[in-house]
Amino acid sequence: MLTGLTRRWSGTAEAKTRPIVRTVAARYWPVAVAVVAATWMYGPALNSAFLGDDYLLLLASRQMPLGEFLRATWDPSADAGILQLSENYWRPLSFLTFRGMYWIFGGDPLPYHLFNLGVHLASVVLVFELTRRLVDGRLAPAVAAFVMALHPAGRESITWIASLNSAGLPLALAAWLAFLPATDAARSRSSRLTWCGASVVLTMAALLFRETAAAVTVAMVLWYVLVPGRGRWAERNTWLLAALPLVPVALAAALSFFGVSSGSRDALVGAEANALDRWWFYVKLALVPQAADPGEGAFVLWPQRALAFVMIAVPIGALLRRDWLLAALGLGFLVSLVPYALFGLGFGIRYFYYPSALLALVAGTVAQRLWDGRSLPSPLRAPAAAALLVVVAVAALVGCDAVTDWRRENPDVHQHWVDGLRREHPTLPAGGAVWAIDTPYPLSLLDAYILSPTVAYYYGDPGRAVYSTGSGNLWYVEAIVGPDDRIYRFQPKD
Repeated sequence: MLTGLTRRWSGTAEAKTRPIVRTVAARYWPVAVAVVAATWMYGPALNSAFLGDDYLLLLASRQMPLGEFLRATWDPSADAGILQLSENYWRPLSFLTFRGMYWIFGGDPLPYHLFNLGVHLASVVLVFELTRRLVDGRLAPAVAAFVMALHPAGRESITWIASLNSAGLPLALAAWLAFLPATDAARSRSSRLTWCGASVVLTMAALLFRETAAAVTVAMVLWYVLVPGRGRWAERNTWLLAALPLVPVALAAALSFFGVSSGSRDALVGAEANALDRWWFYVKLALVPQAADPGEGAFVLWPQRALAFVMIAVPIGALLRRDWLLAALGLGFLVSLVPYALFGLGFGIRYFYYPSALLALVAGTVAQRLWDGRSLPSPLRAPAAAALLVVVAVAALVGCDAVTDWRRENPDVHQHWVDGLRREHPTLPAGGAVWAIDTPYPLSLLDAYILSPTVAYYYGDPGRAVYSTGSGNLWYVEAIVGPDDRIYRFQPKD
């Protein structure tokens, strides 16, 4: 009898559990596929070496006393010392995270790559969940997750170790998710205040990783004003709630731009003359993520420009149709590009990572709007899902090849330069200079600034002079080189 009851109870529990499992699987399989595709796409970067700014962070983490390191990261006006990056960026959590990882993992690049990949996968999951809560329908979160997972414009923000400041993005997305219950009028006042406080804390944490996390916060406020708060514009509480998430943004902006030296501030914000061109450059990256220098006019393919106009037309059309959600998200994406248009230290596709999350929200919403009112017959649903999976697999494969090329052209070259130098000069005399001949890209960027920290990391002596020149000047170098100086001529791989 007991056995029969046990079997009957087990059968009942299994019968109740099976529909729940099916529901969960039907709802969340797209994000699971997106996570797998993103891991496949960025897998080749996991075994790549350190590159460029990584060596500044490595050297500062090893050489600077903790107190000096903390002052350089938290006080925008402090002497940066070896941590040169803090002269231009107030990103204390980013620098401290690297130092903490160095204390645990040292010079093994794999854990740093795993951290960056984890950041990206977290962003994919959060974009999926945020879209699921903002948009009615199953297609929107799936499309948003796939776009976030596989859009190539922000690739270096994941593959390059120094870009661990990308950790601000999932924090900013989590702040938006926490903001949703704070705007729910059906909740108690205390509950709403608790969620609002959580959102503000998460926003501040995101800004401490990277200041451009503010773009997500601005998009969130636009959503609140145009969607749940649209009918309550006359109420003071509506604008108080809209202003509260902007408080940490204003605080971070003040510390970033008024606390640093005037020279650093001028370097950061110096693109006013061509800001519109740069903004247009980033708009074109949205649907055709292939870049060129906007000042050279090298990329003139009409599809890229035409689709860029589509991105601008989306929020305009949504406003005319009174689709307030799509209008808010579209405007949020376009506004998120403004900080990068004003950025004076450079531009490129790797700065697109934070805006790509807002692009994913727009893409998911547009896909759902186009799909609403249409339904596939049951026999066609499985083939449609299979076709979608094929598209995702092809995109992941193409992205995987691109990541492999990036690794071969960047960290592999840097590591080959390091290996050649250490093989030719196992030790360096104290106080002697290093003359680097035929320095390859990317080490030659910005007057080869990264050579000194690279050499210092492997040989010590952070004050050692490292000079870079071409083989045409080798005769001059040989004429002036001192007894403790060393010459290293780079030999590319066959």
